[in-house]
This record gives sequence, C-alpha cells and structure tokens, in this order.
Amino acid sequence: MAFARDVYTATALQTDFTITFSYQADADVKVFVAGVLQTITTDYTFFNATTIRLVVGAPENDKVVLQRSTSQSTRSVTFVAGTLAKSDLNNAAIQAFFMAQEAIDIANIKLGKATDEIFDALSVRIKNVAEPTSDQDAATKNYADNLAIGVLGSPISIANGGTASATAAAARTALGVKIGTDVRSFADAAALGTANVFTKSQTWKQGADVVAAAALLVNIDGNLFDVTGATTITSLATKGIGTTITLQFDSTPTITHHATNLILPGGVNIVAAAGDIGVFYEYGSGTWRCTSYTKATGKAIVLPVAADLVGLVPVNNLAEKLDVSSGASNTSAAAGIPSWARRITLLFNGVSTSHASANLLVRLGNTTSTTGETSGYVSTGHILDNAGGSTAGNSTTAFYIEVLGAAQILNGRMVLDKLDTDEWVSSHMFSADTIRLSMGGGHKLMAVTPVDRVNFVWDSGGSGDAGSITILYE
Repeated sequence: MAFARDVYTATALQTDFTITFSYQADADVKVFVAGVLQTITTDYTFFNATTIRLVVGAPENDKVVLQRSTSQSTRSVTFVAGTLAKSDLNNAAIQAFFMAQEAIDIANIKLGKATDEIFDALSVRIKNVAEPTSDQDAATKNYADNLAIGVLGSPISIANGGTASATAAAARTALGVKIGTDVRSFADAAALGTANVFTKSQTWKQGADVVAAAALLVNIDGNLFDVTGATTITSLATKGIGTTITLQFDSTPTITHHATNLILPGGVNIVAAAGDIGVFYEYGSGTWRCTSYTKATGKAIVLPVAADLVGLVPVNNLAEKLDVSSGASNTSAAAGIPSWARRITLLFNGVSTSHASANLLVRLGNTTSTTGETSGYVSTGHILDNAGGSTAGNSTTAFYIEVLGAAQILNGRMVLDKLDTDEWVSSHMFSADTIRLSMGGGHKLMAVTPVDRVNFVWDSGGSGDAGSITILYE
C-alpha cells in the first residue's frame, strides 16, 4: 500500500481526483497525467484540500497519478536560540516522516528482485529500454519486429512460412479459403478427393429427393435424402468409400438385404414406412451397411428370440388366470410360459376344495407332458396353527401343498424358480384360515425341457370348488 501516492484510471474527461494522503504544502503535491507532470493553475487547481481538479478532463483510461514530494533540500523549520514551539517541532518531525514514507513508496514501485532472486516487473510494461548488444540482453519490441522483418522479409515468403501476400484477401486466396456464410476450402478438388476429409463438426447438406428404385441413386450432392415412392430397393449407388448418408422414407418401399452389397440389421428385409429413418455407410465401392434404422413407430426391426433374452428379467407377464371353482380334479394351465422364463409366480385367491381331506399337487409340464411330469420331485408341505399344532405331508410326484380339506381357504403365493436348464425349486406360503398357515417347498429335475405350463391336481379324489389362480412369469 502506498503512503503518499494515488493512482487513478480516468473515465472519459474526468476532472476531479481525490488526495488521500496528508501534505505540508500545495507545492509538495505533484500531478501526472499519462506520465506527464502537470503545472498548477495552468493544468490543475486545488478544488479543496483533498481534491485536485484538472482544467481539461483526462482522456478515458489515462493514468492520473497524485504523488507527494516533500522538499529534501529546504527545511520546513529553521531552529534558532530561544523558546521551542510545539508546532515547529511537529513540522520538522512531519517533514522527516513524510520523506521516509515517500522513499518507501519509491522503493516499492521500482523494478526489484522477488524472493526467488529474479527481477519482477509486477506485470507492468518497461519503457526506455536500450537496444540489446549482448546475447543475454533484454530485447525491445522494436528490435524484435525489425529483426523478424529483416530476416523473413515483408511480406513473409512462403519459404519462410508466410503467404507472400500483402493483404488479408490475398492471403486467403493463397491459403485456399474463402469467406461466405462460412469459411471453407476451395483448394484443388483432385488433391482432396471427391469427399471432404472431416476434421471438425459438419452440417450435412440435404440433397434433392430420391425416387425409390432397384438401384437407389444417391450418388448426387448431399448426405441427407428423402426417399419417395414404393419400388423395392436392392442396392445403393456408390458415393465413395467412407461416405455416410441418412435416408428418410416417405412411402413403403421394401429394402432387400444382401450379404455384401446391402447389409441390413438382423439380415432381414425391411418394409419401410413413412417417417422411418435409416443411416447407411459405404464400406466398399457400392457396398453399403445400414448402421442404424429407426421405425417411426419405435418398434424393433427384428423381434428377439429366446436365446437373446437369457439373463433379462421381464417382470409380471401374465400367462393365465385359472378358475378352480368348476369342480375339476385336474386343472392344467394352457401352454403360454416362454422358454426363457426363470420364475413362475402362482397367486392364490380364495382357493378351496369340497373334499374333506384333499391336498393340492402342483406339476410342471410341457408339450410332452401336457398334464405335468409326475416324477423327479422332492417336496413337503405343512400347516401350522397359532396354538403350535402342525400337520405335514410330502410328495415325489409333485410340489406338495398341505390343505387338509374343505375347512381351509388358500390365499397367498407359490413361487417356482429355475436354477438351471432342467432344475426348479419351489416355496409357498398361504393363509389357510384365521389361525393357520400353509407353507413348504421343494425341488424338481425336469425330464423334458423347456417348461411351458403348470398343472394342478387335488389328491384323494378331491376337486376345486372356489377361487382362482393367476399365473405370472418373469
């Protein structure tokens, strides 16, 4: 912080500037505008003790410096024999104090070394520098400019890295660019090839509409085309290896897959619809690959098959809702569970039997065993009551649900999980009435795969008389 120096950047024609430091006499305050010492009265006046007013306002951005320069050659007080006045002592001390402050200010703004012993100009320009004479001398801008022009010539030749042009327009011509709605090359087309070599983002040009034909004529200017008409397309005309085009279809042509000339996703023909968009890449002369095809409906071109869905988990797909109130002893779910299903959930809603002691058997089936396989099970079921009582049963011919006849009404769920291609496990829990739970589990190795249905059988000659079972798969 300066003790006796104020620096201002003038606004346009600014005249008044504040003095923030103390001084003994008006003559001690020096005023500089753009580095030029100003003369009191002629160039400025003291508007008051703390304000300098310029006669002519300073130009915008000029530096205006107010700086105290206390006399170092003339004493403010000369002492003689007699009584010492307090004011004389103060004035003498203030003169010495001011000179010390000014010396500090001068030292602070001079070029000096930083703590790393390197001279630091504090991001301020240095002027009045002599031309260098030794290799390690500082060089002025004038010296560097003259040296460059003297060595390279003006204008700078092509050999020296320039354009040999005296004007900007001539330089653009020499560089092969022109200014229009954009900056682009018009250099020798033969040197660049028929297609641009993209080095930056490009705005693709929309070409004229193309009429659907066996050989689609896309070999015209542009990379975006609307395809009109419905004639079957079997090939695309060459535009050059590496070319990418986008086609938007306005009608319903069939695009025919070819193993080399026109490769389509999934290797299948595509029947286009209005609004469909396809992106095609020419990887060989006249040989194209469709890298992307988006139907206007959002649907897929090729539907997945079972092998594609392994590991995926679609949730809560409904296979069937069975009514078990018909009195049938054997109720088979219609085939409808896909081969990729890894979980089957059975939701029981008020399921009961009219038989006094019948229990429910659940079997997995397929096209070979339409009523369910009857071997390969290890299963048990229990009924627990709130008094600690328990009854249990088991089966090797089905997943076993303990019911104990007509007094029980089952509400809850049974879950069948696929562990491997032919291996399933079960778990179930139902409320049987207000005081009982039916629960259990089991394991099953299938003789024939895949599973596509579930079969329900009442043992002991029983049959269902109420409720429903909803079958979900995932």
